[in-house]
Amino acid sequence: MRADSLTHITSDGKWFNTAHDASLQRLVREMDIAKIDKSVVAGLGLADDVAISEAVKKHPNRLYPVGWLDIGTSFDTIDQRVDCLVRDGFKGIKIHPRISKTPLESEAAKYAVKLAAKNRLSVFLCTIHRPELPPLARPLSADIHELCLLNTETPMILLHGGYTELLSVSEIIRPFENVLLDLSMTYPRFRSSSIGLDIHWLTKAFDKRITFGSDFPERSFRDVLQALEEDGYDIKRLERLGMLGKNLAHILNF
Repeated sequence: MRADSLTHITSDGKWFNTAHDASLQRLVREMDIAKIDKSVVAGLGLADDVAISEAVKKHPNRLYPVGWLDIGTSFDTIDQRVDCLVRDGFKGIKIHPRISKTPLESEAAKYAVKLAAKNRLSVFLCTIHRPELPPLARPLSADIHELCLLNTETPMILLHGGYTELLSVSEIIRPFENVLLDLSMTYPRFRSSSIGLDIHWLTKAFDKRITFGSDFPERSFRDVLQALEEDGYDIKRLERLGMLGKNLAHILNF
């Protein structure tokens, strides 16, 4: 099985102030080209709920719906939002600190992770910490470790794998078998840097806990496959060991 750990769509196909096509039609086309069986489609705002819900109705066996959860709101609002996501059939929540303008070290992030676990929702956690968020008081990996301790049962996907802190994050999650590292954005962006060497090592030493995603519409899965081939990766090996989707399917039970 091949599965994409992170994609986004919008109702009108527009993607912020870019020329990227974020339409469902393009996503499905790219999935077909790359032979993707299933994609996680995650929201980045309340308006995306409708697009995702309608997309899942059209392609129920190919899309895994994840709703955005704004942790920059009150706990009561977080409660209400999670209730709505459960009611509407979403399988997980996405926490995006930069859009919420609330860092992972916040009490709101901890509350959201615990609430997701209580409702048996998977957690998709963006691990990129940069301005306009304030500087963290300790390494990002320490905050991620604390969040992992709050949820040891339901799936937690660390989107972008800790980004520039990839290696330290990989070490702290080793005891947590419900946690997976998604390498979308991080691999394409840093493939020629020392982080690229870390990724190469992780594909050999930590293969069961890694998944490659596209971050569509920023990139497509075929872009990722092309980059992997250019860098000399054995695509068949990555697929056989689960890094192109089976690890994700296993942890999300689809």
